[in-house]
Amino acid sequence: VPVPVPMSIPMPMAIPMSNEMAVMESGSNKGRSESSPVVASTMKNGNNSDGRLSVSVLSIYDLPESQQPLSVSMSILDQISNTDAPLARHKDRNSFKFKSSPLFVTDSLANLYKAKATLTVQYRAESNNMVASLQLDTLKIHETAWLILNLQ
Repeated sequence: VPVPVPMSIPMPMAIPMSNEMAVMESGSNKGRSESSPVVASTMKNGNNSDGRLSVSVLSIYDLPESQQPLSVSMSILDQISNTDAPLARHKDRNSFKFKSSPLFVTDSLANLYKAKATLTVQYRAESNNMVASLQLDTLKIHETAWLILNLQ
């Protein structure tokens, strides 16, 4: 289940997600493995204590459920951001395209860098939700990174 997601911390970085939820750890749920592309970017604000992570979810691929997900949520340091519902279904089965509006999290750069991002593909039935995680210290500050993350 590929889901592209761009991220940014007052310094740029990109992460794509996919049947392996682009740019997150791989895994499987109920014997299924999905990924999606994610784009992450870290950015540095005017002072050294402020940071911002920006993530854009582009697509989710090969989801085990045929129903359209409600959204993708990103949770970092007790801050939660959500995408809108997918814009369209890809030609591939159970794959969806999202609007490229970025999700943002703001905190001190030191806190962000030590944190873990959790991306959740959300369905009406919570038992169908799929999750991918990424340690943010694997990203480089001021660089955009495309990631493919595994959903569980």
